[in-house]
Amino acid sequence: MRRMELNNRKDRKQGQTLIFALMVLVIITIVALWNFDLHKILNVKSKARNGGDAAALAGARWQGITLNTVGQINVMQAVALTEALSRGETDFSQIEAMGDLGARVSFTGPMVGVAAAQQFAKNNGIYNNEAFANTLRRHADEIRDHYHQSFAAPFPSLSGSPDFWTDYARMYDTLADQGVAVEIENPRWFGGAIGGGHMLLNPAFYDAIASADWCWFHFNASDLLSSYHTWRDWPALPYINQPEPLNAELLNCGIDRIEILDQLSQPQLDGLFPVLDQLAQPFLQSDDGGLGGNQSQGAITGNGEPPTEVDREIIDIEITWYTYSGSRWGQWTDLVDEAFPWEGNVKAQYNYAGADAAIRIESGYDRMSPVGGADSVLWTSAAKPFGFLEGLDGPERPDAFRMILPAFHETRMIPIDASSAPAGGSQPGWSEFVYEILPRYMEVGPHSLPRSNWYVQQLLTWENASFRAGGRNWIQFNSDNCYTPPSPGGGGGGGGGGGSRRGH
Repeated sequence: MRRMELNNRKDRKQGQTLIFALMVLVIITIVALWNFDLHKILNVKSKARNGGDAAALAGARWQGITLNTVGQINVMQAVALTEALSRGETDFSQIEAMGDLGARVSFTGPMVGVAAAQQFAKNNGIYNNEAFANTLRRHADEIRDHYHQSFAAPFPSLSGSPDFWTDYARMYDTLADQGVAVEIENPRWFGGAIGGGHMLLNPAFYDAIASADWCWFHFNASDLLSSYHTWRDWPALPYINQPEPLNAELLNCGIDRIEILDQLSQPQLDGLFPVLDQLAQPFLQSDDGGLGGNQSQGAITGNGEPPTEVDREIIDIEITWYTYSGSRWGQWTDLVDEAFPWEGNVKAQYNYAGADAAIRIESGYDRMSPVGGADSVLWTSAAKPFGFLEGLDGPERPDAFRMILPAFHETRMIPIDASSAPAGGSQPGWSEFVYEILPRYMEVGPHSLPRSNWYVQQLLTWENASFRAGGRNWIQFNSDNCYTPPSPGGGGGGGGGGGSRRGH
């Protein structure tokens, strides 16, 4: 009997040892799998960062190339006009063709940049995202169906297509067919944030609804969550001007145009001509008839003296000149909130907004494949072309004289919250919504509108009283979690959980 008890105790100890060994084995397995999964996640995030940064830099580089090319066209026009005037010519048809070329470059240059951004991302291991490609396809359909009714073509088609918009839609189809790895975060769909202070004309309003961005409402429209009851509460829409398309909608460069230079201010002209003369020197005719080298006498002033400046007669000649859009090229430091953690001061010659490239990548943890949801990596990156002009008093901002001149020398990464990405309106269908759907909405309400339009979907969500009540409750208990108030009309400020919605 005693021996049997000893054997039972021994068996119990062996059983306990086995259970303990199994527990240790399970823990070791969990730790090994966790380390494997962690390594995989870190690897995916590293690839997303490298691919995103490379894509943003490629897009910004092409923005700089586009602006420099348009600037060179402006300089060549000035030289050609000056020489034509010195010879007493009055036919400027060849110079007008240069202006037409500038319009084409302002569209095609950024679109090449979008293609370059895709390729650089793919070179860094980023897979195509079919959802991103479908966004471009939907926008191509919108261009074909609506743009020719709303917007004048910026230049004639060269492909034999019925109009330019058919060619423009094909650009988007081609991008989609070649595979889209990154999405441009700061598009400027024609129609834009056309304001007048009306909430329905603010694209950021719809972005905030889609992401339940209660911090945006807290900073921009907190009263609206309480006061709104039905679509009949909206004030009347203001008169909506149809813009003149002059830029690609993706990687938009903020290009405008004028017909005669006397639309520039006198201080702008006084500073412009010496700089323009300096930039014109490589394009002046040499003694042997070629470009560059020693300038032929009278090539600029036409008076037999060595040329010293561009002839100011060109001010009053109706030729297309490309300029920086005044509404876009403000101070870069004004683009973000005062609390943004700038390190040091931005030098005056670099303190300009106007053109930047912001992109987004969505990838799965298992590989660089887009899956979305909780098991995914979101990476956003932004980059910006930089440069300056050598003015009489030292370095000047590229837009110091308003006319676009070749001034961009390098491209740098910038924080996503210091880019134009938070401006809202990241979905296609905006122009159709503004010009065709909104007037109908103001008459009959949201329920008879086309559900395929993304902005209509957000209006339907907004009409849901429980959605607005959820926002009010969240703000009541969580508004302290909101930070970095967005600039007016911007879309920053935080997602449904508060804080910045630009986290990686």
